[in-house]
Amino acid sequence: MRAGRTVAVAAGGLLLMGGLAACGGDDGGGGQDTEQESQESADQQGDQGDDTAEEPADTAPRGEGMDGTWAPINDSPIETLTVTGEDAETTGALACPGTLTSEGGETRIELACGTPDEQRSAGTVELDPDGTHLVISWDGPEWGGMIDSFTPAG
Repeated sequence: MRAGRTVAVAAGGLLLMGGLAACGGDDGGGGQDTEQESQESADQQGDQGDDTAEEPADTAPRGEGMDGTWAPINDSPIETLTVTGEDAETTGALACPGTLTSEGGETRIELACGTPDEQRSAGTVELDPDGTHLVISWDGPEWGGMIDSFTPAG
């Protein structure tokens, strides 16, 4: 009886393997078509990714997109920052006029305060892609300077 079960299990295993081989589509090149289709799909996805990678990260001229009045979301001596083109102006404990410049894809701000603030006189400005947050990384010691984060005021 045991020998009968062994033969039945072995026969069932062969049928199963034969069925799986049939699913492989070995019909004289069918498997190659599937591989080729997979490669073409991957190539198309790669092409789509390359298009966005070729666009420069900061295509806006300096100031554009940053225009408006911004309020800090952190503890800052700046009450508001107003940007109009290349001009900037802060209010609050650190109330100063300033300018924005752009070089090499980097936007910088420089404040011209009557009494300069050692921690917030010049820095790099970044605008989130969705335009909802503006961050100034102020120049400072080697380990880094102060950071102010802003959202549109209003």
